[in-house]
Amino acid sequence: MLLGLLLFGDLPKILKNLTTSLQTLKKGLKDNQDENK
Repeated sequence: MLLGLLLFGDLPKILKNLTTSLQTLKKGLKDNQDENK
């Protein structure tokens, strides 16, 4: 229960970090594709 509350409290931060990580990954993939052309 306590763990759930901690996770729930951190959810917005975790989601923000995930979004940032995804954007970074996408950018990295795009850069790789551009280099391979």
